[in-house]
Amino acid sequence: MIFLLVLVLAVIIFVFYKKLKKSRQNKVFEHYSCEEGIFIVKGRRDNFKVKKNGNIEFVVKDGQIVASRDLRIGKNFVYYGGTVDGIAK
Repeated sequence: MIFLLVLVLAVIIFVFYKKLKKSRQNKVFEHYSCEEGIFIVKGRRDNFKVKKNGNIEFVVKDGQIVASRDLRIGKNFVYYGGTVDGIAK
């Protein structure tokens, strides 16, 4: 009975560890400075935000910019294609 309990706990810990490791691999955080400004990239590999000079921000999904916002003007993103999720119908 104790052996079965230990085995179940070991499997749960193993699965949790694998999911945590995969989640960490998908995260992106980069800081890049050049003549055009300071860029900060934060998010996941397929869905992340790029902030330029702390005042302009872009949302990138599957390699395409789907939204942008100017933090000096407002807090809402403007999605391309006219939809909230950025996918034109």
